[in-house]
Amino acid sequence: MDMLETLGRQRSLAIVASHLLAAAPMLRDSDLFCTMPARVAHPLASAFGLVARPLPLEGTPGMRLSMVWHRRLDSHPAHAWLRRRVAEVARGLPPIPGMAEAVAA
Repeated sequence: MDMLETLGRQRSLAIVASHLLAAAPMLRDSDLFCTMPARVAHPLASAFGLVARPLPLEGTPGMRLSMVWHRRLDSHPAHAWLRRRVAEVARGLPPIPGMAEAVAA
């Protein structure tokens, strides 16, 4: 069961984009909306003349982001360095004003 089902809601997909950055130009000339992390939504809204708003649903949990890689790269030194660096940078990002601070796992 997904989050919307637990809230007694359902969604209807109009467009599927390959990534969040591809969504902004599609949204600009439509009456559609897209849910995405605020850290991505605010700069895209500013760049494409869109409006970013919080979800109008009570009890929506935060988004958890994860890194995924093939197990053959577990011990690859350059890949391990990159994973550590990405995690370090992500932990150091400042909170978004008005948004609850994410808890790192």
